[in-house]
Amino acid sequence: MTAREWLPDEYLDEVTPPWRASPDDWIDEVHGWIAVLGPVENEVEGAYQMCVAVGDVVQFVWQELVAEIELAVWEGGYSLLGEAPPAGTWTRVCTSLANGGIVEQSIDKVVDEIRDEERLADPEWPVRVIIFFYLDNMWRERSPSADQFRLIDQGGALAFVPARQLS
Repeated sequence: MTAREWLPDEYLDEVTPPWRASPDDWIDEVHGWIAVLGPVENEVEGAYQMCVAVGDVVQFVWQELVAEIELAVWEGGYSLLGEAPPAGTWTRVCTSLANGGIVEQSIDKVVDEIRDEERLADPEWPVRVIIFFYLDNMWRERSPSADQFRLIDQGGALAFVPARQLS
């Protein structure tokens, strides 16, 4: 399993920016008591940046890469070219953006999506893609404060700390 990566919940969209190693890594600029979080590029609206003041609470989502394996799909079936991680150790499975950016909660649903897309493209079967298994806090029930971070001033440097530590 890889290290946990973080993303402000507000940045979670169909196309998200690259995840970062910690909530603090999202602080790109500091202007007095205000932190400017890393930008998100949006084709329609341009770049978007979130500004956070000391004392504000930001909800973050996280993910950990559990495994990546090759998947071969043909019209009547599929096979995994490697061992899938055990159920319960991951919450979502997806393909890269280059392979359609499919995000689902099961391998079967990913296979169905690939078949639907490939029927339109007249593919050469089997279609092979790498699938990624992630453990995350996005699709399971979570405590409202579990992944909230408050921006604080630590002697002139701004940093995020878990909000529940300050309650």
